[in-house]
Amino acid sequence: MPLLIHELFLDIQNPDRLYSTSYVAAIRYELGGDHEYHFVEGCLPWPIAPEITSLVTSKEETFAYYNPDSPETILKALDDLDRYIEDEGPFDGVLGFSQGAVLAASFGVRKYQQDPANQRINPILKCNILISAALPLSWQDLLRGEVHYVTTKQSEEDPVNVPTVIIWGQEDPHLPNFDAVILELRRSPNVVTCKHSGGHEVPSSTAMEALAETVKMIKRTIDMARKRHVISS
Repeated sequence: MPLLIHELFLDIQNPDRLYSTSYVAAIRYELGGDHEYHFVEGCLPWPIAPEITSLVTSKEETFAYYNPDSPETILKALDDLDRYIEDEGPFDGVLGFSQGAVLAASFGVRKYQQDPANQRINPILKCNILISAALPLSWQDLLRGEVHYVTTKQSEEDPVNVPTVIIWGQEDPHLPNFDAVILELRRSPNVVTCKHSGGHEVPSSTAMEALAETVKMIKRTIDMARKRHVISS
């Protein structure tokens, strides 16, 4: 039976428009037609991200999932994602870019820390595909009104519990010194990594080598999840 993956594509702004561009279309095409995608929009009005200025007009309103300096909006985004998955799921995996990938990773960490025994056996999401993502946010700190990323030490104490691919560009200005972070995360047997020569972007058909390697690592992650858990088919 074909593998059916429900993937929430979480992008920093206006995912419906990105859906129709080579940003996402190239990866979707290379992954084949066995996957079903649900696109989740942000609802917080936000200035356009520089990396997608060519994709939208100056009159189009753009949105984020949360204000990165506001614990309240981050917690609300986590709660909204939880509610969406409960109402529209179940989903087998999540694919996120930039702020959306951070939100997805933070959501997974929170669910695991809230109920580690159950999440080890039956995780709410069976795999993570994270593109241009920083480390997840500490939800315990958010509850205290503080915004901090989970450190690599904390990540080691709370290991990644589902197959996860981390894709990033060596020229990404938002991820300085990320190679050192990856060295720590690679200690988890669940983590697959893919580094490309670009910046803060989704590998597309304009860089076929990066696209091919990205798709290869995504497929590997999906296969890992399929072998470990019952995936929709």
